[in-house]
Amino acid sequence: MKGLNHFIVSIPKKYKDTYVTESGLELYADRRWSLEKVGNTVVQVLEIPLNYDGPISTGDLLFLDIDTLARQKYVKGGELESQHLIDREKNLYKIDASLILAYKFKEGGEWLGFGENVLCDKVKEKKEPTSNLIILPTDNKEEVVKNKLKVAVLNNDIKEQGVCVGDVVYVKPTVIIDVWLENKLYTRVRNRDVLGIAI
Repeated sequence: MKGLNHFIVSIPKKYKDTYVTESGLELYADRRWSLEKVGNTVVQVLEIPLNYDGPISTGDLLFLDIDTLARQKYVKGGELESQHLIDREKNLYKIDASLILAYKFKEGGEWLGFGENVLCDKVKEKKEPTSNLIILPTDNKEEVVKNKLKVAVLNNDIKEQGVCVGDVVYVKPTVIIDVWLENKLYTRVRNRDVLGIAI
Protein backbone atom coordinates (compact mmCIF):
# COMPACT_ATOMS: atom_id res chain seq x y z
CA MET A 1 0.00 0.00 0.00
CA LYS A 2 1.34 3.41 -0.97
CA GLY A 3 -0.35 6.75 -0.34
CA LEU A 4 -0.49 9.66 -2.72
CA ASN A 5 0.16 12.33 -0.07
CA HIS A 6 0.38 10.28 3.14
CA PHE A 7 3.09 8.27 4.88
CA ILE A 8 2.04 4.72 5.78
CA VAL A 9 3.07 3.53 9.25
CA SER A 10 2.21 0.66 11.57
CA ILE A 11 1.24 1.22 15.21
CA PRO A 12 0.72 -2.27 16.70
CA LYS A 13 0.09 -0.96 20.22
CA LYS A 14 -1.14 2.59 20.47
CA TYR A 15 -0.79 3.01 24.22
CA LYS A 16 1.67 1.92 26.89
CA ASP A 17 0.60 1.02 30.42
CA THR A 18 3.38 3.04 32.02
CA TYR A 19 5.74 5.89 31.30
CA VAL A 20 9.14 6.77 32.74
CA THR A 21 9.85 10.20 34.21
CA GLU A 22 13.10 12.05 33.50
CA SER A 23 14.38 10.91 36.91
CA GLY A 24 13.86 7.25 35.91
CA LEU A 25 10.69 6.59 37.94
CA GLU A 26 8.17 4.35 36.15
CA LEU A 27 4.53 5.31 36.68
CA TYR A 28 1.20 3.87 35.60
CA ALA A 29 -1.06 6.28 33.74
CA ASP A 30 -4.54 6.34 32.26
CA ARG A 31 -4.55 7.29 28.58
CA ARG A 32 -7.72 9.34 29.07
CA TRP A 33 -5.77 11.86 31.16
CA SER A 34 -2.14 11.23 30.11
CA LEU A 35 -2.35 10.40 26.42
CA GLU A 36 0.76 12.45 25.57
CA LYS A 37 2.81 10.35 28.03
CA VAL A 38 1.60 6.82 27.25
CA GLY A 39 0.84 7.20 23.54
CA ASN A 40 3.23 5.38 21.18
CA THR A 41 4.10 8.31 18.94
CA VAL A 42 7.45 7.02 17.64
CA VAL A 43 6.75 4.83 14.61
CA GLN A 44 8.61 3.37 11.63
CA VAL A 45 7.84 4.37 8.06
CA LEU A 46 6.52 1.52 5.90
CA GLU A 47 5.89 3.58 2.76
CA ILE A 48 6.56 7.18 1.75
CA PRO A 49 4.02 9.16 -0.34
CA LEU A 50 4.19 9.07 -4.13
CA ASN A 51 4.29 12.88 -4.16
CA TYR A 52 7.00 13.17 -1.50
CA ASP A 53 10.52 14.30 -2.32
CA GLY A 54 12.36 14.76 0.94
CA PRO A 55 14.90 13.24 3.33
CA ILE A 56 12.61 10.63 4.93
CA SER A 57 12.73 7.11 3.47
CA THR A 58 11.28 3.69 4.24
CA GLY A 59 12.51 2.37 7.59
CA ASP A 60 13.14 5.78 9.17
CA LEU A 61 11.52 6.71 12.49
CA LEU A 62 8.88 9.41 12.85
CA PHE A 63 7.85 11.30 15.98
CA LEU A 64 4.16 12.10 15.56
CA ASP A 65 1.75 14.60 17.02
CA ILE A 66 -0.35 12.94 19.73
CA ASP A 67 -3.49 13.83 17.74
CA THR A 68 -2.67 10.84 15.54
CA LEU A 69 -3.89 8.54 18.34
CA ALA A 70 -6.78 10.65 19.57
CA ARG A 71 -10.30 9.23 19.43
CA GLN A 72 -13.58 11.09 19.25
CA LYS A 73 -15.79 10.42 22.28
CA TYR A 74 -19.58 10.51 22.25
CA VAL A 75 -21.95 10.37 25.21
CA LYS A 76 -24.19 7.70 23.68
CA GLY A 77 -22.11 6.17 20.91
CA GLY A 78 -18.86 5.54 22.80
CA GLU A 79 -15.52 6.10 21.08
CA LEU A 80 -14.90 6.57 17.37
CA GLU A 81 -11.59 5.22 16.07
CA SER A 82 -8.88 7.60 14.85
CA GLN A 83 -9.55 9.09 11.41
CA HIS A 84 -5.99 8.15 10.43
CA LEU A 85 -6.58 4.39 10.77
CA ILE A 86 -6.80 2.65 7.37
CA ASP A 87 -6.42 -1.06 8.23
CA ARG A 88 -7.49 -2.29 11.67
CA GLU A 89 -6.14 -5.85 11.23
CA LYS A 90 -2.67 -4.71 10.16
CA ASN A 91 -2.67 -1.61 12.40
CA LEU A 92 -1.85 0.64 9.46
CA TYR A 93 -2.23 4.41 9.66
CA LYS A 94 -2.00 7.18 7.08
CA ILE A 95 0.09 10.10 8.31
CA ASP A 96 -0.13 13.57 6.83
CA ALA A 97 3.08 15.63 6.87
CA SER A 98 1.45 18.11 9.27
CA LEU A 99 1.40 15.40 11.98
CA ILE A 100 5.17 14.77 11.85
CA LEU A 101 7.19 16.68 14.46
CA ALA A 102 10.61 15.06 14.00
CA TYR A 103 12.35 12.16 12.29
CA LYS A 104 15.42 9.97 12.70
CA PHE A 105 17.23 8.03 9.99
CA LYS A 106 17.21 4.23 10.27
CA GLU A 107 21.02 4.27 10.38
CA GLY A 108 20.76 6.08 13.73
CA GLY A 109 21.88 9.53 14.77
CA GLU A 110 19.98 12.40 16.34
CA TRP A 111 16.38 13.47 15.95
CA LEU A 112 15.80 16.19 13.34
CA GLY A 113 12.90 18.61 13.28
CA PHE A 114 10.46 18.09 10.42
CA GLY A 115 9.14 21.09 8.51
CA GLU A 116 9.07 24.11 10.83
CA ASN A 117 9.10 22.12 14.07
CA VAL A 118 11.72 22.83 16.74
CA LEU A 119 11.89 20.91 20.04
CA CYS A 120 13.26 22.76 23.05
CA ASP A 121 13.98 22.33 26.74
CA LYS A 122 12.45 24.68 29.27
CA VAL A 123 14.72 27.29 30.83
CA LYS A 124 14.66 27.84 34.59
CA GLU A 125 15.99 30.93 36.33
CA LYS A 126 16.04 32.21 39.87
CA LYS A 127 13.36 34.79 40.50
CA GLU A 128 14.75 38.17 41.43
CA PRO A 129 13.40 39.44 44.78
CA THR A 130 11.16 42.47 44.56
CA SER A 131 12.52 45.65 46.04
CA ASN A 132 10.48 46.93 49.01
CA LEU A 133 10.87 47.98 52.63
CA ILE A 134 10.14 44.51 54.01
CA ILE A 135 12.91 41.93 53.61
CA LEU A 136 11.48 38.43 53.15
CA PRO A 137 13.51 35.20 53.14
CA THR A 138 13.95 33.61 49.70
CA ASP A 139 14.02 29.90 48.96
CA ASN A 140 16.28 30.32 45.90
CA LYS A 141 13.99 28.11 43.82
CA GLU A 142 14.23 28.29 40.04
CA GLU A 143 11.13 29.03 38.01
CA VAL A 144 10.38 28.25 34.37
CA VAL A 145 10.68 31.29 32.10
CA LYS A 146 7.64 31.31 29.82
CA ASN A 147 9.13 32.88 26.71
CA LYS A 148 12.67 31.47 26.94
CA LEU A 149 13.67 28.01 25.66
CA LYS A 150 16.85 26.03 25.00
CA VAL A 151 16.98 24.42 21.55
CA ALA A 152 17.32 20.61 21.58
CA VAL A 153 16.12 19.43 18.13
CA LEU A 154 16.59 21.61 15.04
CA ASN A 155 15.15 21.61 11.55
CA ASN A 156 17.27 22.51 8.52
CA ASP A 157 15.57 25.84 7.80
CA ILE A 158 16.19 27.41 11.19
CA LYS A 159 19.68 25.91 11.28
CA GLU A 160 20.51 27.85 8.11
CA GLN A 161 19.41 31.03 9.91
CA GLY A 162 22.18 30.54 12.47
CA VAL A 163 20.34 28.79 15.31
CA CYS A 164 22.28 25.90 16.89
CA VAL A 165 21.46 23.12 19.35
CA GLY A 166 22.00 24.51 22.84
CA ASP A 167 21.09 28.10 21.93
CA VAL A 168 18.65 29.87 24.23
CA VAL A 169 15.92 31.55 22.20
CA TYR A 170 13.05 33.90 22.91
CA VAL A 171 9.65 32.69 21.67
CA LYS A 172 6.06 33.85 21.66
CA PRO A 173 4.66 32.65 25.03
CA THR A 174 1.25 31.85 23.54
CA VAL A 175 2.42 29.08 21.18
CA ILE A 176 4.13 26.71 23.62
CA ILE A 177 3.05 23.05 23.35
CA ASP A 178 4.57 20.32 25.52
CA VAL A 179 5.36 16.93 23.93
CA TRP A 180 6.96 13.72 25.21
CA LEU A 181 9.72 12.03 23.21
CA GLU A 182 11.59 8.99 24.54
CA ASN A 183 10.50 9.69 28.14
CA LYS A 184 11.65 13.31 28.02
CA LEU A 185 9.51 16.42 28.08
CA TYR A 186 10.12 18.94 25.29
CA THR A 187 8.41 22.11 24.20
CA ARG A 188 7.41 22.26 20.52
CA VAL A 189 7.55 25.59 18.70
CA ARG A 190 7.78 26.53 15.03
CA ASN A 191 10.30 28.65 13.18
CA ARG A 192 7.93 31.60 12.97
CA ASP A 193 7.47 31.54 16.75
CA VAL A 194 11.19 32.12 17.45
CA LEU A 195 11.78 35.81 18.05
CA GLY A 196 15.54 35.86 18.60
CA ILE A 197 18.60 34.27 20.20
CA ALA A 198 19.61 35.22 23.75
CA ILE A 199 23.14 36.67 23.86
